[in-house]
Amino acid sequence: MRVINNVVVLICGAVNLAYARPDLSNATDTADPDSTPCPFADFWFDLAPAEESDQDELGDDASIEEGAQQEDSEQPSPVVLKGSSSNETASTMELRRNNEPVKKGRVFRNGYKKKQSSAGTPNIYLPNADQNTSTNQSGSNQNQNGGGVRGQNRNTPNIYLPNADPSTSTNINTNEGKKVRSSRCFTTKMYDEIDADIMRIQRSFTNVRLRGSFLGGLLRMAAHDAMDYDPGRSPPMGPDGCYDPNHPNNAGLDFVRSQIDQLYDQKYSYLSKADFWVACANAAVRQTSIGQQLNMKNSFRWGRQDSNSCFSQGARLPSTRGCSQTEDVFLNRMRMTWEEAVALMGAHTLGHGNRVNSGHQGTWAPNNNEAMVFDKKYYEQLFRHNWQMSGQGLSQDWRTGNFGSDQMMLNTDVCLAYNIDSGVPCCTTGNFQCRQCPRYPSGSPRKAAEAAVLKMLGGMPGNTNNGPFYESFERAWNKMTSAGQNTLMPLTTQDCSI
Repeated sequence: MRVINNVVVLICGAVNLAYARPDLSNATDTADPDSTPCPFADFWFDLAPAEESDQDELGDDASIEEGAQQEDSEQPSPVVLKGSSSNETASTMELRRNNEPVKKGRVFRNGYKKKQSSAGTPNIYLPNADQNTSTNQSGSNQNQNGGGVRGQNRNTPNIYLPNADPSTSTNINTNEGKKVRSSRCFTTKMYDEIDADIMRIQRSFTNVRLRGSFLGGLLRMAAHDAMDYDPGRSPPMGPDGCYDPNHPNNAGLDFVRSQIDQLYDQKYSYLSKADFWVACANAAVRQTSIGQQLNMKNSFRWGRQDSNSCFSQGARLPSTRGCSQTEDVFLNRMRMTWEEAVALMGAHTLGHGNRVNSGHQGTWAPNNNEAMVFDKKYYEQLFRHNWQMSGQGLSQDWRTGNFGSDQMMLNTDVCLAYNIDSGVPCCTTGNFQCRQCPRYPSGSPRKAAEAAVLKMLGGMPGNTNNGPFYESFERAWNKMTSAGQNTLMPLTTQDCSI
């Protein structure tokens, strides 16, 4: 009999190795191998109490793009494994991290406290939250692409709210295709904390190009979430914390999203992602503007609701073919002026294009260091250099300087000042080797775009006046990120206790 028991133990040990079973020596309940031949079978879904377990390192699940440094935090973002226990053989749960399933065979004990629920009510897992915290759910829970929560149970969904604020009630409507989350409160203190966290993350990048990708990506993500707004279609979409990560127009946002999701899950899951993304983008603008002049805190409004579905969202975004795309999105759908549209295009000054993501390679600013500054350099570049059409299929629509230069402009940039609709090759300054690109004639609606570019320059060449650009950008940015919203509110200085 002892020999048989030893054989069983060896077999179980081999199976444990095959499944990469983590060390559970710190767990409160340890199985007796003599009484339970395969003790690993029942540990899957149980989490040790917070008071009696150490936090496991996230390892590869928390890795980001090569060259970026892992951000330190006091508590890693919660991870819940997929699996079953002897008491929950019919239920499953999966919490995605960076839109990917968590690997099997790893258990993270991050201080979870399980809130018991009555029959017919979803189980709520609120890490380090007061047991009396109230959270409302209704309907079935289906998450897609942009945000919200994901859960599945035999009768009702299990919903996991990582690091929920115990004093804040988060409203979740989980009907498919509907709004699923909205912020219940947004204070000036929260806004400042988000700004400080963005500063901490961006300073962790020692690679200047990666830092620029992160900061510029924050604006791009918030903008792409809002630019799909179309009041003539159902649903109208707009800023709803949802975008299609698989659409080519959103390529590259996964790098930024991996950073932001970690921060959101750790500290700010009581806010809607739509509000959170705009606040993060605002932080990037403030931190990179000259003298940190462009602080949009006073004009920030909150109350956007997240959606759990945004099918074909990427198809609504403007392409880079020309100004007709800019007119359709900003002027027709969002009812902006050309001045506001031109101001939003000035955001290209921050960050760079990546051939792998967008098909365009280079910076709109003179170099990577200047691509870290949010200023009117974009408009100066447009007029300062002689831009020449690139060949079809190259990574830059327009190039300047020596062949292979990293400076670029797109058709949607050059068309703000020059009439390039014909597609005939031309140069913006013209010479005996290249045809001069024509300007818009008086009476053309796009003459207003050219006038706006001149206004953003702030005066004569060489001036340092960013005022016209900053003022126009703040007005246009708030208009775009509030598209379709009628109930947004200013930040409050009062406590969020409910």
